[in-house]
This record gives sequence, C-alpha cells and structure tokens, in this order.
Amino acid sequence: YISGRGYDSEIISLTTENNNPHIIFGVGIYDLEKDEAKRPKNYHDIIEFFKGNVEFEQQLRLALLNFRLAIRHPSDTAFHCYRTIEAMAQSFKISTGDELQNRDWKKFKIELGVDNSWIMDMKKDHADQQRHGSSTFMSSKERIEMLKNTQDIIDKFICYISKNK
Repeated sequence: YISGRGYDSEIISLTTENNNPHIIFGVGIYDLEKDEAKRPKNYHDIIEFFKGNVEFEQQLRLALLNFRLAIRHPSDTAFHCYRTIEAMAQSFKISTGDELQNRDWKKFKIELGVDNSWIMDMKKDHADQQRHGSSTFMSSKERIEMLKNTQDIIDKFICYISKNK
C-alpha cells in the first residue's frame, strides 16, 4: 500500500525437525480435484478456445480468472463465484447499457439450462455483502457446494462454446 506495490506472500511447504516428512500445501480443493475426469473438455481442448477463433473468449477468460480467485480466496468465494457467472452471462447480453437485465439473465439460463435459484441465494446471502466490503460466514460444505455449482455452469458454458464455434 505505502510503496504502491502488490506483493503476495504464500506459505507453500513445511519442513520440520528430526527428519519428519516435508509437507507441501496444495492450492486445490479436493472435492473439485477428484471430479477432474467429469469435466466435459480437457485442458488442451479449452486452450483451443483462446486462439482467437471464439466469440466467447473474453468472457471465458474472465470466468476462469474469477473461478481461480474463488478457489484461492475462501473469504471471497461467493463474490468470485458470482463474478464468474456474471462474466459468462455477459456473453448472452441483448440489452443495451452496462448492467445485465432480466432478459439477458433469462437468455443465459435458457441457453445453458441453468437453474438460478441457488445463484440468487448465493448473491443475496454472501456475494452482495462481500462486494460491499462486508464478510459473511459460510461453512466448508456450503463453500464446496458453491464452487461445484459454479464449476457445473462453467462446464455448460464450455459445452455451449464447443457447439457454437
């Protein structure tokens, strides 16, 4: 803050005395990692979307960035999950202006087959407060469910892109 620099400090491993095993801390979420084989596209397929031939490239890039932040920052998970979803919804925007309107959300939900009841609950219970600088409590179970639901919508978005490129 004082110097205008943005440093991160991260503890990634632990070495203990007396020849105890070296411990490496991961950055993943086990419940998401174990479902890797369930993703509809693999890493290489998704990289192909970023070669300039997809009209949804910017929204997918922003969605994946925010999903990574949701994983990495537990206290802001809802904020970043909601931003992930908003980024994808922008791809279906038919209204003018900056804000997504009800008809934009409707098109997003129809095209991807998304039930937004949990999205609105997440927004109301957590994301709005986090966006305004407040913190909310969520259980680990609730956080995992939020991440998995968001990941499912990313899957649907990627499948939609695959069919419409």
